[in-house]
Amino acid sequence: MFRYLILLTLGASLLVTSCRSVDLVAERNQIIQVCHDQVNSWRTQDYEGETRAWAHSPYALKMLTTGTRTIGWESISQQYKTSFASSESSQDDFSTVLSDFYIQVADKAKNAWVVFDQHQIFEDEDGNQEIYETLEMRCLEKIDGQWRVVFQLTGPYHRPQELTVEN
Repeated sequence: MFRYLILLTLGASLLVTSCRSVDLVAERNQIIQVCHDQVNSWRTQDYEGETRAWAHSPYALKMLTTGTRTIGWESISQQYKTSFASSESSQDDFSTVLSDFYIQVADKAKNAWVVFDQHQIFEDEDGNQEIYETLEMRCLEKIDGQWRVVFQLTGPYHRPQELTVEN
């Protein structure tokens, strides 16, 4: 009898645990969408889009490899407002392509980090196409069921001839 009770308890706990499993494909797709939305909000100077993408936390951090570092959502928010108000570029000035996503979801899908390439495609005065590549990194937290950016690092990047990925 005691053995059956233990087996029943074990079976019930396994059933409950399996119901809480994380769909990593869905999580990764949501993270990619947040990255696309955040980059597009920056490109189109959509402050509200940036507001939706970022965690409104005092520990949020935005860094550029030029040394620029902005800490806390309030400061990041103010930086976007100032930058968007003074900029003359629009979404018609260039296009953006994101590629080569490498995503790690951790802590039962509460935290994640992603690295990806961003290609900004411009046309110069002579009509020639120019590409500016950056390597992008985001750390995200799941807040109220939604992935939000808590860390952004952006820097110039020139793709190596061969890309090696270690599994």
